[in-house]
Amino acid sequence: MGNAAIRLFTVAEVTGNTEALAGYADPANLITAFDDGWRHRLISNVDGGGDDPALMLGLHGDRVVVRLAFYSAEVQYEQKRFRTYWLCGFFRDPSHPDRAIAGRLFLQALSRCGSVVACGSPAPRTRELYRAAGLREMERLQRYVYFYRTAPIVEKYVRSRLLAVPLAVATDPLRRLYYAVRSCRWRPVLTFHPVARFSADLDSLLIGDTRNCFVKSSAKLNWVLDCRSSEAFEIRRNGRLAGYCILRQRVETGGGTHSLPTMSIGCLSDYYLDDASPASREDLLHWAIRHFRGSGAEVFECQAQEPALLAACSRLALARLGGHYVFLKLPRGVESSSERPWFYTHGTGDVLIS
Repeated sequence: MGNAAIRLFTVAEVTGNTEALAGYADPANLITAFDDGWRHRLISNVDGGGDDPALMLGLHGDRVVVRLAFYSAEVQYEQKRFRTYWLCGFFRDPSHPDRAIAGRLFLQALSRCGSVVACGSPAPRTRELYRAAGLREMERLQRYVYFYRTAPIVEKYVRSRLLAVPLAVATDPLRRLYYAVRSCRWRPVLTFHPVARFSADLDSLLIGDTRNCFVKSSAKLNWVLDCRSSEAFEIRRNGRLAGYCILRQRVETGGGTHSLPTMSIGCLSDYYLDDASPASREDLLHWAIRHFRGSGAEVFECQAQEPALLAACSRLALARLGGHYVFLKLPRGVESSSERPWFYTHGTGDVLIS
């Protein structure tokens, strides 16, 4: 389609000039979120630099019809670390007839970045584009949930909050008994200590992880805490540092694939433990579930791709319910043939800060 163009902005361009995005027509509000807070996140990103891509726009004349943002990061593959970029907010103006421009923009983004990571629940058409462009579809994150009340479950099926309340009152005692039986043998070993910032001591644990993973460090995690309000905890075993976790609480507006009602969700957003035992993960889950009890959360959720945590979820009888997709393109020349296990959590890519 005539007058179509693709424009790339680097970190230096958008942080050095606050008017860099001014002058574009934006009827679909695709670039209104790119404000001073976004610029601060780019500048303070410990993995970033001024020449890194920050934003790519698909334009028709001066009208924004597609946008895709980026955050610099690292991926560890076969015990080597590579620069990668989190894909963030890939959206197209649905009222614009040129659908092909999104594909052209994405191919140019891959050419510029080399390696990218996408995590979330993209539309089927977007997933098709990722696959066609050569992104590897990783094993899907497995989402497990714990219900503090039966009301959300009942409302999913009766579709009426008015009817769900009395039914929940009748079924809640059974729910409490069921979970109590499953967790009656819990003997905590780990202790959890709230922190405002993670200390550099954490890096000595993280650097010892030989699995393929999306790299975290104390500096990167502290950047995450600056980006979005979260609760951070250092985890100790017998007084010694054994890992960390990040918790968040959010409100889901309902609907979606599973036709869920609106509810408050307590989330284990990210974690790391220095051993491979399901018992440690059970300790983490028990503690996180108790932490959100009384906070107004109706549901606790965790998403991960780690056999030990998934085994712990099953042993605690948490309900499995979907999970985010994860797509990865490794740098040019790096073969995607490793049998080394991957480890990643709900906090993969831009999900960690969005």
